[in-house]
Amino acid sequence: MQRCTRIALLLSVFAAALVAQDTLVVELKAQRQAVLSHQSVELVLSISNKGDKPVAALSRAQLVAAKSVLVASQADGPERKGVWAELVSKVPEGSLPALQPGESFSLPFVVRLPAAATAQPGMCTLQWVGRVGVLDKVRSNEVMLQVLPGSLPTVVLQTSEGSITIELWPAKAPNHVANFISLAQAGFYGGTVFHRTIPGFMIQGGCPKGDGTGGPGYSIPDGETEGRFERGVLGFGRTGQKNSAGSQFFICVADAAHLNGKYAAFGRVLDGMEIADKIVMRPTEGDRAINPVKIIKVSVDLPKDYKLPAVTKA
Repeated sequence: MQRCTRIALLLSVFAAALVAQDTLVVELKAQRQAVLSHQSVELVLSISNKGDKPVAALSRAQLVAAKSVLVASQADGPERKGVWAELVSKVPEGSLPALQPGESFSLPFVVRLPAAATAQPGMCTLQWVGRVGVLDKVRSNEVMLQVLPGSLPTVVLQTSEGSITIELWPAKAPNHVANFISLAQAGFYGGTVFHRTIPGFMIQGGCPKGDGTGGPGYSIPDGETEGRFERGVLGFGRTGQKNSAGSQFFICVADAAHLNGKYAAFGRVLDGMEIADKIVMRPTEGDRAINPVKIIKVSVDLPKDYKLPAVTKA
């Protein structure tokens, strides 16, 4: 009798897994399309119930465990064996409520790519793999991600239009980079907007007042001015006075040679220039955005053993 009960239980679990594979749709999304080898990757896992019956409650920790995202590089070939990504973020405890027909939920989390996938630049794929309960062996879609060479500090601007990934140049403009990173880590840029947009030139943001008159309460020296201002390059905005830059920065949407030798170029866009192009084309009054795009959050990724110098103020 006990054996029959055990067999019945195993059959019911197996049947539930088959039902889940038919009714639960799992989608994986990446917040960016390119990443440097030292960067973490922000992902969103979405699960939808496409069936006509409720699905039992699911544990957050089980959905995003240490071995949840499989990373396959080009060297893995069509078999897609891959290796597991490292889970970086702490997943909230507790279970999600049972999914009713037509319902869905999303769970954000962060991973870091394994060394095997970042050893050589190129494309790789990320795929979530279910390992427990009704989602055992269920797989998500594959997400393509470009691994870029380099080991420089990077930031991701999460805006209301999308994300922009930026590489910073501490060797060319050390104090400008230190200032930008320090402000970003302090959460200074969260909630600010791109208040100034000029098609064929640049977009400018980082003003706490939202009108181009604000700053962090201090200014920094002008610094080195050897960098070339080409499409995608960043600089700090300032007044006509020397050593007046603070928190406001701009991203060139076109080459701007007239800035060469006058401003310090301290980084460039790696991914998301299409977002900057969208921002610069929004309606304006003069060069002021009517309904400005908001910077929701700025995330900083530093290479291993990177030491952030103190900001030199003017």
